[in-house]
Amino acid sequence: MRFNMNILYSLKDRFKRTVTYVLMICIFIFLVVTLAYYQSENNKNNNRYLRGMKNVAMLEEQYRNHYLKSQHTTSEEKQYHQYVIDISRSIVESIENNDYHNANLFSAKWWLFYWLECTSLNDEWIELEPQQDKYMQSPEQYFGTDKFNEIIEILDYQLMDVHNNDNRRFFEDYYAILEITYSFFYYYDLYVKGIPMQLPFSTNPHSFIYSIYSSNFPNIIFLLAIILGVMSVNYKDDSLKMNLFLKANRSKLFYRRFLETFIWLMVIFIIPLILILIINGINNGFYGLNYPILINKNSIESIRPDMISYESSLIHKGNPYLTNIRVLGLSEIVLNRMFSVTFENYQFFSLWKILLIQHGVLLLGITFWLSIGQFIAALCKKVSLKYLVTLSVFILPYIIKVIFPSIKYTLFDVSSYTKISDIFSGLVPYTVLSLAIVYIVGIIVFYNLGRIIFKKKNI
Repeated sequence: MRFNMNILYSLKDRFKRTVTYVLMICIFIFLVVTLAYYQSENNKNNNRYLRGMKNVAMLEEQYRNHYLKSQHTTSEEKQYHQYVIDISRSIVESIENNDYHNANLFSAKWWLFYWLECTSLNDEWIELEPQQDKYMQSPEQYFGTDKFNEIIEILDYQLMDVHNNDNRRFFEDYYAILEITYSFFYYYDLYVKGIPMQLPFSTNPHSFIYSIYSSNFPNIIFLLAIILGVMSVNYKDDSLKMNLFLKANRSKLFYRRFLETFIWLMVIFIIPLILILIINGINNGFYGLNYPILINKNSIESIRPDMISYESSLIHKGNPYLTNIRVLGLSEIVLNRMFSVTFENYQFFSLWKILLIQHGVLLLGITFWLSIGQFIAALCKKVSLKYLVTLSVFILPYIIKVIFPSIKYTLFDVSSYTKISDIFSGLVPYTVLSLAIVYIVGIIVFYNLGRIIFKKKNI
């Protein structure tokens, strides 16, 4: 009871300090500025997407008009080509009218059309080599006849007994078929759930939180954690001297300082975050917790990374024309020539599940840097030396990365730990579980080293 009362008394004292509210205001201002930037970029992305769909609709019409004007085209084939022209036009009209529900409906129809056009339901799929490429199959084979018919009914899709063999060229383009199938999954899921499509830099409240957790925002919180950790043990502090003079248990005292600082930091961090979430939600709505995020499930279910996808992502990295990395909503996917690898590893998860994982990793990261800060505080008596060591420790990973480029985006690259979305996408050679283990081991090591030094320190 006395231990808890001491913590409450200390926390009350900390929340009386001006620095607490200054830090909250600074974090809130940073989030407001970031939100304004996201709003600007989101508007640009929406305009680019609309222009892109207009171009697609125009090219679609030009390509299909060749068949519509041909005397050799049957009436059934003309109906077939006109159908996809109408779908592409409807996508553009729906986007222009901000009718996201129909935009998702017609987008799902459009991708399903191409999936059907680029594949066929026949025995040639049985003979595909290598074996794993049997995943390159028609929608009816993929879903099964009953589920496929259900999808057709939900979308009110018009099936036709016409196949455009010109587009069978996509059989040779593995990436194209994967992009088509995952795009269909995405838009169909959005349509069924009744939620709008989102693009990178989305300002939807929950998506905004997801995005900033994969930006430089965690670095600010980690820097704050290590600084407050350094401040938690000050050998010149009168209250600390008094506790030591009264022969207080040093291990308990060290733990109490650690816990007080952790709670203090969490309040400083969470209150601005909740405020920006409420303000943003009032402006943009609170929907979207079930928004589909495409992730490499290996990144959250295994310690070992999906090295096939990771190595595949490096083939044309940096070349926007050849890269096999595709953006789908708020997600990125590495398209692999081995269909089974992509289909087995990349799956959609609801945004709320991903946010839970992100918060868990962030909490571990905060505790990790806080334990380093308190270790430095226990190690150094001089205040100037403490902050010099702190700055060096925080900057050191960036310097090491420059000196040894080969460690970039590996578990040795501590500065990359905030890129949680890259972990989800399989773009780094480690997983959430392996990162969590590094954090937990680091917390145990630095906390206990600090505690041992604090116990033995002659003050």
